[in-house]
Amino acid sequence: MNSGTSRRLPALFILAVAIACTGYTAMHLSRRFDDLSARLEAATGKLAILEKSVAVREQADPLMPVECSDEEGLGTSADHPCFVSFESLRLSPQKFHGRWIAVRALYISGFETSALLGYMPDAHRNIVEQRVPMVWVDADTDNSWPPRKMNFIGQFFNGPSGHMSASFGRLRTAKVIPDTERQERERRQACAAGGACPR
Repeated sequence: MNSGTSRRLPALFILAVAIACTGYTAMHLSRRFDDLSARLEAATGKLAILEKSVAVREQADPLMPVECSDEEGLGTSADHPCFVSFESLRLSPQKFHGRWIAVRALYISGFETSALLGYMPDAHRNIVEQRVPMVWVDADTDNSWPPRKMNFIGQFFNGPSGHMSASFGRLRTAKVIPDTERQERERRQACAAGGACPR
């Protein structure tokens, strides 16, 4: 065997290994592509089912909360808010998206916290870990511990908000109103709706 042949053998061996690896890699990539294509097709089918279900749900229950009447212009400004319970807000936040609301709930503020709460949290554990239903509040208020019931008016936006996105919605340009003002606004709203005018 001459020296030229001996030098070509390792090169031919490397070339043969490279061709074999390329073939294996191409086969592996082809299988992976087929697998991902099948998964994408399955996910697309599931998404179509979900979109159809959402359409049926929205037709059955249009996004007009009982608390907000378009005829009376409720929810269109801070002067004409929808009066909402925290529980209604928690159960159907999408109905109040973009609307001005007045809500009374437990309020807590402090380090990385400014939120309305669904119930009194355990004081010895992190609120986020407890998964307490919360609405983040954009308002200038004093620190509040323990949480206390307060009335707020603000524009509500549905979706993860606040510190660590732990709140299910956000109350923007919020301001605190006293109980007497809330009661007077509710009375005027009831009168305007043609109902009984409580004194």
